[in-house]
Amino acid sequence: MFLLSGLIVQCRAASEADAQSTVNAASQRIAACYEEAASASSAGANVSALLPVLNTAGDLLSRAQLALASGDFNSSSALALQSEQALVGFDAQAESLKNVAEHTGFVDFWVNVVGSSVGAVAVLVLGFAVWRLVRKRYPGIT
Repeated sequence: MFLLSGLIVQCRAASEADAQSTVNAASQRIAACYEEAASASSAGANVSALLPVLNTAGDLLSRAQLALASGDFNSSSALALQSEQALVGFDAQAESLKNVAEHTGFVDFWVNVVGSSVGAVAVLVLGFAVWRLVRKRYPGIT
């Protein structure tokens, strides 16, 4: 009987360690995804489509942590895995949004700053050329 109880405690400890490991992995994954979303947002991307996914994964992780604290290691592991599964493809989506935002910012820079500068120089050159033409045609104008 004593030997059997030792095996049960050891099996439970392994299950608890597995559940803790799964919850920690899910927690790290969610933290990494939040950083990716923040990076995309700082690049100017609209990350509002990503936030519901993060909320769902965070809710599942919270439930997994609660199950772990209450000793329900099977549910804890299952919820942590569901949390990670909710984030499948998140990296690619965040990276895509970030790339689009960076490209849009690059194009905006070229159109707004460089285009405006070239346009201003063109107006000055054209104005000077017209002024010289008018001055040549009408010598009395200075």
